[in-house]
Amino acid sequence: MIKYFLVFSLAIPLCGHCQSYVDSPFYRPTSAIPSTAHVEGYSHGSLRANGIVIDLSESVPSSSPDFDEIRGWSVQGRIDGIKPAQTFHFYIQYNRLNVVFGYDLLAEPLEGTDKIKCSFSALTDPPDNARHHNKEIAPVALPADLTPLVIKSGDAISITTLPLGEGKIAVIHYLRLTRTDLTPDSPQLALGTSITSAEPRIDLLQRVEHHFNNATSFDIMGIASATIPGSSWRATYEFETQGAQPAFLPLSLRGPSLKVISRVGKLTEMQINADATDPKPRRSFTMAPLGQYNNLARRLIDAQKIGTESITFQGRAHSCEIIDAVYDVSPEFKPHSKTIHKHFSIDPSDSLVLRETQSSPDGMEWTADVTSISFDLPPSEAMVQVLRNFANQAKDRPDWIGRSIPDLKLAQLSGSSVSLGELRGKPILLDFWGSYCGPCGRTTLHGQELANRYKSSGLIVLTVTQDVAQDAKLWTEHYQVNLPVLLDPDGVAFKGFDVQGVPVTILVDENGKVVHYWVGLEDPSSMDSVLSEKLQPRPISAVGSEQRH
Repeated sequence: MIKYFLVFSLAIPLCGHCQSYVDSPFYRPTSAIPSTAHVEGYSHGSLRANGIVIDLSESVPSSSPDFDEIRGWSVQGRIDGIKPAQTFHFYIQYNRLNVVFGYDLLAEPLEGTDKIKCSFSALTDPPDNARHHNKEIAPVALPADLTPLVIKSGDAISITTLPLGEGKIAVIHYLRLTRTDLTPDSPQLALGTSITSAEPRIDLLQRVEHHFNNATSFDIMGIASATIPGSSWRATYEFETQGAQPAFLPLSLRGPSLKVISRVGKLTEMQINADATDPKPRRSFTMAPLGQYNNLARRLIDAQKIGTESITFQGRAHSCEIIDAVYDVSPEFKPHSKTIHKHFSIDPSDSLVLRETQSSPDGMEWTADVTSISFDLPPSEAMVQVLRNFANQAKDRPDWIGRSIPDLKLAQLSGSSVSLGELRGKPILLDFWGSYCGPCGRTTLHGQELANRYKSSGLIVLTVTQDVAQDAKLWTEHYQVNLPVLLDPDGVAFKGFDVQGVPVTILVDENGKVVHYWVGLEDPSSMDSVLSEKLQPRPISAVGSEQRH
């Protein structure tokens, strides 16, 4: 059985409703899904039953005065694993209304056609004994007439989940059903159909990555856009990613390999429907850097061709494969804990990505259309300036030298607490880290080595993180860190020491004043000269060396 996400929103139930669909059908076929509907959170291809992909989206009329009545819902979609009849189970609970709506759907391909038969029935519990979120609330009664629908592969069904009455809003979600067993050569398909059987294409993504990594330089520009969930508004921003090999860069900026920078432009918001009256949503956005095709196969788990499309780019029509790529984005200390899907439209003849779709952490689904690609041209002045600014970035904070540190008290991962003020009289090395930070493991382990080396001088090494306790524990176990870990969930210490990014290491003397403040620490050994001047080291023992490993 495949299980998918369950989202909880807490709300206090106000009243119980006895709703019924006896006099109104709750489903009907549709060939178009409104542009204001947003994807419910399931990546394309993640819900499959009987060789059919089920994509969910929802139209939430948040601009309606009735919207407050339905705030705080829980939703769940599942597919059980009983073959050959895999059933899709769906429910949504409206917490304020004490209403649960749900159904079972058996979707079956009709052999010899491009059609799908859809049979609805009352909600049942899948074999793993999953229950409605609140079993005390009976699901809304479905109408007696549940005549099956027959739709064309690629079309959709609109489903009214909550009719509140005449003149009231209705929450509608949409199911787009797509068969995976049809190919462009299938005799039952009309000319030009873009549905195709899934086909492994990891090799294609590897080829594209190799193409960009071996170019002398590249410059990708494009426009990303996404519909703002629950509104008639669309957000848009421009992006650019540039890469250049060392030989193409000034001597002072050269490194051992390709240098890549990405930028995003100003975000704009506009209404899709000129007749819509809902106000512009007040929210922030996560604008992902796009066009980083030199890393297309990095941490790639799987890539499947799920369709084809023609994209006109720079005056020429490109026949593109639509690839569903799955990436492992788990942190190193929690392997295989998180994956994401991205879609790429790739012209395999040119090894060019012309479109990509990905979801951001804030739930927006961005589609990025590439507007220009150039290769083997000198890097722009803007790129050179960005690299120069980065190279010249301060690696320490002289403005902190001589300052008294704040007297903070923080809880330790071990359970006790530490007061910095009570440590006066001993030198302290504070190591700020985050589990999301790649270099932090190396910096913290070097701090651990220094703790052993300068133990006889009374040096105390403390690490500070904003990670939750569980992640901090896993991270320290993964890197075999045995230093004290101070938890700073509210960022009090990070703010108190003006830590704007990690890793940061701060040396404090016996009087509680800052001796040195390191930022970034590309080479942790740069601390050694400062500590050797201020403290008397003892030789590193064999035991100390083993502790690092």
